[in-house]
Parts: sequence; structure tokens; C-alpha cells
Amino acid sequence: MAANFSLENLQVEHMVQPLGLDVKEPQFSWNMQGGKERGLEQKAYQLIVKNEQGETVWDTGKIESSSSVGIKYNGTKLSPENRYKWVIRVWNQKNEMQENSSWFETGLNLERSGTGNWNDAQWIGGKDESLPLYSQSLPVFRVKYDVQILPGSQRASFILGANDSRLMDKNKNLYNLKSGTDESYIRLQFDVSRINTGGEACINIYRQGYSEADTKTPLTAIWIPREIVQSDNQNEKHRIEISSNFGIFNFWIDGKQIELPKVNFWTTGYNVNPVGAGGDYIGFPMVADIGFSIEKGQKANFSDLQILNYRAPQNPLFKEDLNGAGYKGIFSRKEKNGFSVQNGVYHLDGNTDGLFVTADPSHGSMPLLRSTFSLRDKDIKSARLYATARGIYEFYINGKRISNEYFSPGLTQYNVTQLYQTYDVTKFLQSGKANAMGAQLAEGWWSGAITFQGENWNYFGDRQSLLAKLVVTYRDGSQDIMITNPKTWKFYDQSPVVSGSFFQGEVYDARKEKLSNPGQPQLIQI
Repeated sequence: MAANFSLENLQVEHMVQPLGLDVKEPQFSWNMQGGKERGLEQKAYQLIVKNEQGETVWDTGKIESSSSVGIKYNGTKLSPENRYKWVIRVWNQKNEMQENSSWFETGLNLERSGTGNWNDAQWIGGKDESLPLYSQSLPVFRVKYDVQILPGSQRASFILGANDSRLMDKNKNLYNLKSGTDESYIRLQFDVSRINTGGEACINIYRQGYSEADTKTPLTAIWIPREIVQSDNQNEKHRIEISSNFGIFNFWIDGKQIELPKVNFWTTGYNVNPVGAGGDYIGFPMVADIGFSIEKGQKANFSDLQILNYRAPQNPLFKEDLNGAGYKGIFSRKEKNGFSVQNGVYHLDGNTDGLFVTADPSHGSMPLLRSTFSLRDKDIKSARLYATARGIYEFYINGKRISNEYFSPGLTQYNVTQLYQTYDVTKFLQSGKANAMGAQLAEGWWSGAITFQGENWNYFGDRQSLLAKLVVTYRDGSQDIMITNPKTWKFYDQSPVVSGSFFQGEVYDARKEKLSNPGQPQLIQI
């Protein structure tokens, strides 16, 4: 029989090792005179707890009781960041005693309302502009751009969802379609052709290469009220915003939302996903390649193009600076007759053949953080790493992964409780030498998809960050403490893990195994 005890009256926040306090339970069974005897029962127990110096902090003495679980600690107040040995003795009705021992280790704080002693460790992660985008794996997003139909012209289109890799391989989609380059896309055509005859402007939605049912005619037209676009302003710049929630589109023109019917219980809009509305599968469209299209004889300008997060604060994932000399953006290799970038504007001229241009807006990777440090040339008694992340993390010291756990620090209501782990990393360190430690971060439950509903995308935040403290204790009692700090850590945005998501899977680019582009991480405020 194994007895355990509870630290309930100490109000410890985390009760097991993955949550900050490691409790190892001794296991044993009655085995008398070489054989197992039936009918034995516990009649008494004794619990003894000692600190690292061997001093007894709790001794229950022999207590006549059959209780074997939930025995509350009632000894001297325990200290944080310490390991305690505990001994259990159990007597049966024959007054025969068995004894076993194990240990538990306290975390950074012992008060439920406390934040722990992190020695001024800081949350570190990427800067605003380093939010990664893998466009082939993002089905929940927003797009904003300005479009201006030039005088004498009537139509111009924005392209998204082009060249989805699943649609270019017949074995990767339900319809067994194989599209060539620029043969699969969603085209959103801003059309003012009806205004001068008393009609309304609209956005025509075209879909090509997604389904056998796709044709050259629009799926639908999203009509724009006359008070927003009319004859007096049809050739002015208009702000278009589209949200895509697993293929359900909604539209805003010059800041005003267009009213659309309900698609399902949760949301209104127009569904362009040929498979049907829903987030319980990898849907269509992704952002994929983006671009522009214009018919022959037509002219238009596009500007201030952004891809943004779906949820507030809608931080940008893609935005180009078009004002500098010598455009070097994603379309620079796609420039062709009729397409140019000048004075902050993408200029389209359909000439005699029309124009269709796309490019991949992807950039960056999942965050990698790294720091180097030197240890004194002394015998190391112990080393403890305390670590957590907004997102999930894997931690490495001197090139070796310190744990076989996955998805740490685990799921919680992050805006209320942040879990952390404690690791014994003594064997990973080298005294008297330079050492290195680092972490790979990914979305986990913090960002990206947390449920099958796109409304919950980036529910807690849109970027990952790390908080860690390494405490090295030498035999002479002295310590070295290393913490996460933007001055001593470096950030890499080109790791091989391009995208890491519970719902969207992982994309690994082995070409990026040799890291480049080191920089300083930004302090992420709590």
C-alpha cells in the first residue's frame, strides 16, 4: 500500500512537476517471508519530511489510522526552490512495518496569489514586424487595400488564394483537380460599370480551379450601397476590407460593413469554400499567393495592401513599403508590361492583353531564442531551469533537448494562470566553459486555432514569447543565475519550423537548418 500526503494547507498553486512542484510517490507492497500474504491492512502510518540539510521539518510520529491519501502537511513552512526528502512508514495489523522514501521539490512561489521569484526575468519574443506568415496554411485572416479605378476604366481585381499547393496536385484535393500556375484563385473584382446607368457598384467574386463547378462567371456579386460609392466618387480611392473565416467572406467598403445573410449559427457572410462552411477540416481558401488582375484597356491603382490577423488588434502579417527608391518587394520578380510600383502605388495597365500577377507573401518562421553564458570553474551541485512560454516551447542546453515532454507549458486560461515547468538540468552544463541555451516556440493553444471556430483564432495572443530562469548552485553554496533578457538573448526568424500549429500542422524547411539573420528580441509586456 502506498501512502501520500497533501500540501493543501500551504496553498501551493502547482502540485505536480509539469506545473512547477515535483512530487514523487514511493511505491511498495507487503511481501512477508518471501511470499505475498492476503488480508493485510494498514493500521498506522508515519510521515517524515527533511530539507536538503537533513533537518526534519515535519514528523507526524506513529499515528494509528488507516488513512493513506489526502494527509495534509502540518510541519515547518516550506521554502521555495528547494528539494525535500520524505519518508513513509506503514504498519499492518500484525505491527509489521514497511518503509520507503522519495522527494518533492517546491516551485518559485508557495502562495497562490504570488507570481514567484523570477529574478527580473522578462518575457522576450519577436518584434511587431517579425510576426511570421506561411500563406499556404492560413485560412482565417483579413485583407485590406485601397483601390482606385482610373477615369475611363470600370473594373480591377484583387487576387488571393492563388496557387494553393493542394489544388496543383490531384491527389491532394477532394475533386482530383490539377491546376497549373495561376489557374486556381479567388478573384475579387471591384466593378463600377453600372453606376452611370443608375446601378450600384459591386464586388464580383470569381473562383477558379477550386471545384469542377467553377466557371468564368461570378459566384455572386456583393452590392455596394450608393451612399458609399456613387458617380461623384467612383474614380476616387476606396478602402476595401475582406475577412475570411474558413472561407466565409465579409466585406467593408470605406469602413462600412456590407450586410450579408447568415451562413450558419455563428456568422454571417458569403461562403466561397467549395467543401462547405466549417472549421473541422483544413478548408479553403488559404491566403496562398496574392496579387492583382485587370482586363485589357483598363487602368487602376492599388495601395496600402495588408494581410492582418482576424481578431483584434488585427496586427499586420504582411505590408510592403512602396515609398523607397527601387522596389524590391514580393512582386519585384513578377513585374511585367503594364505592372509597376511607383510613389507608393501598385499601378496596373491592361493595355491590349490584360494583366494577371501573383506572388507569395510568406516570410519568417516560428521563433528561435538563444543565449550564451559562462560558468565558474567550480563543482556544480545542482542546476534548475524554470521555464514557461506564451505558446508552446522546447528548451535546449548545449544542443541537447532537456526533456521528452511535448506541448509545454500546457493549456490553461492564460489570462488568469500561467503554468511553468521546473527541470533538473545539472547534467547538461559545463563548469568553467561557455554554455548555450535556447528555445523553439510555436503556437500551441496561445495563438492560431484553439477550436473549430475561426472566431477564436489567436484567442489569447498572436505572437509567442518565453520566460525562463536558470539557477546554478555550486558545491560552495554560491550561485549563478541566468534569466531571459532582451539584452543577452538573440532572436532568429528563419528557423526550419516555418509553421507550427495544432490544427494546421507543422511545416519544416530543412534548407533553413543553418540559421541566419540574428537580432535582438523585443521585450513582450505582461
